[in-house]
Amino acid sequence: MEENKSFKDRLSLGWRARKSAVSVSLIIIVYSVFNLGHATLAALSAVFAIRENMTDTYKYAKYRIFGNTIGVLIATTLIFLRRNFPILNNDIYTSVSGGLGVLLVLNFCTLFGNKQSIINSTATFLVVYLGTPEDTWLVYSISRILDTVFGTGVAIAVNRTLPNRKQDS
Repeated sequence: MEENKSFKDRLSLGWRARKSAVSVSLIIIVYSVFNLGHATLAALSAVFAIRENMTDTYKYAKYRIFGNTIGVLIATTLIFLRRNFPILNNDIYTSVSGGLGVLLVLNFCTLFGNKQSIINSTATFLVVYLGTPEDTWLVYSISRILDTVFGTGVAIAVNRTLPNRKQDS
């Protein structure tokens, strides 16, 4: 139990924390060296994907990639409509379609039996829908999916490379 551990033992970092730190550092280095922009979503994807064992890491990487893809697809569809139909380029459309987008994300995740992706899918939808630069919306959206794939890929590689506290089942 946590309450039985000494203060010093509670301060020590486990392998999952160490692997998360290594993954984030590697992602930041790659994004910096190759001038890929902000590493935030790739780094978050890695942290969310790293688990105690490879089986769970693969599972959570899959949830992350699925969820982010759904969020991006719904956001880009709504952005496309706003950009191509001038009557929709207003705050009322943005407000209503923002709520509708959240409902669509929830329904798609549930429909595909992927309820574990709801939170990150909704977060990605909101980041893309509300934070996409108007002049680069499509590139920005595709980059969010690639960030997720890269971040979860680094998490898998680091988790496979560094030792595990427990053996995989």
